[in-house]
Amino acid sequence: MPFEAKIRDISFGGIGALFYAADITLEPGTVLVGSRIEVPGLDPVTVDLEVRYSEVVTLPDGSHGHASGFRFINPPDELNRLIDAVGSH
Repeated sequence: MPFEAKIRDISFGGIGALFYAADITLEPGTVLVGSRIEVPGLDPVTVDLEVRYSEVVTLPDGSHGHASGFRFINPPDELNRLIDAVGSH
């Protein structure tokens, strides 16, 4: 099922994301195939992600969501360029 998340941090090792929908639960070890990473002003990159951890978080408005960390699986070269560009902003 498609969903959107906000990137909290991104590096060559993986990505941290925040999900605003509390009904999305991702178990460690789950692989998300064909995940699309979009950064304004840059071309989107599609990559497979493995869930490393998930936790419930309290958002500033008091509602709950989930934060998860992911490891990149066989990242394409385009991902390295995206991470380099984000780091230079």
